[in-house]
Amino acid sequence: MIAVMSLYPAHVLQEVVSPTVGIPRRLKFLPSIAEVADACDAICVRIATEERKAAQPKPDRAAETTPEQQERMKQRFASLMADLAKGRAENALEDRP
Repeated sequence: MIAVMSLYPAHVLQEVVSPTVGIPRRLKFLPSIAEVADACDAICVRIATEERKAAQPKPDRAAETTPEQQERMKQRFASLMADLAKGRAENALEDRP
């Protein structure tokens, strides 16, 4: 068991032995070596996936719209806010061109 556990970083082992999220929460009896290794592997895969997702650049939503589209959105938003401020919610909810 020690040989298997020595293959993993401390933060993985802390999660595996945690009574709130680890093996003790799922199993009623002592885990086998294979169960410990499987749990450690699953945590390593999850961490690697999270790190890979975090490293991916976030899409620039502003670059997806043209300046004309951005200006039209600003005008529509200003018109909507004006209607709401005047208490004309029914006008604010209408489809606008």
